[in-house]
Amino acid sequence: MASKKAISKQDIKEGKYINPYTDFGFKKIFGTEANKDLLRNFLQTLLQSEKYYYHVQLSDTDMHEVFYDKLTFVYLEMPKFTKKQDELETLFDKWLFALKNLSKLQYRPKTLKGRIFKKLFEISEFENLTSEEKKAYDESLKNYWDIQNVIDTAVEEAEQKKDKVIEEKDKALKEKDKVIEEKEKAIEEKEKAIEEKEKAIEEKEKALEEKDKVLEEKNKKIEELQRQVDQKK
Repeated sequence: MASKKAISKQDIKEGKYINPYTDFGFKKIFGTEANKDLLRNFLQTLLQSEKYYYHVQLSDTDMHEVFYDKLTFVYLEMPKFTKKQDELETLFDKWLFALKNLSKLQYRPKTLKGRIFKKLFEISEFENLTSEEKKAYDESLKNYWDIQNVIDTAVEEAEQKKDKVIEEKDKALKEKDKVIEEKEKAIEEKEKAIEEKEKAIEEKEKALEEKDKVLEEKNKKIEELQRQVDQKK
């Protein structure tokens, strides 16, 4: 069973910029009055795109109808976004690249130009946070890694179980193949025995034919001798 990894002080501090996947990071970027322009810009680009996200609404399973259309969840599929800097085409691409890689970057890439991204990187720089914000972020990041570690452990355990099931299935298939192989071998030996038996019967029949032929010749000789005897009388 996978063991849970302990969170060290080295794990808490990631890089130059805060991690937007943390509760603190997300609220810092999108949840303050001063940064409403970032949220508005991101949502506008999100609604104009058809990739990497999907909407979820609560529905009545019996009626198959949405029973509260004012509540919608939007899920971003960040793992599916794999574009590199030189592959960024749209503003939405740039937003996803920034959010996915922000905590790993050491500077703002040239591809992320404009006031919006300049502001995003300025407010996300760890050293620009107040001492209270730094403490809050460190705690939030620790919680994030705790949760991530639980998820990773669960995934690892699930993969181990899956591997075990596959291994057991492979073993069962091998045993089944062995049984089939033994049956085929037995059938082959049986067919060989039948073939040998048929060959023996064929040889016996041939021997009988030879014997009948010899008897027929003997009978002919006897008949010839009898005919000669009858002629002498």
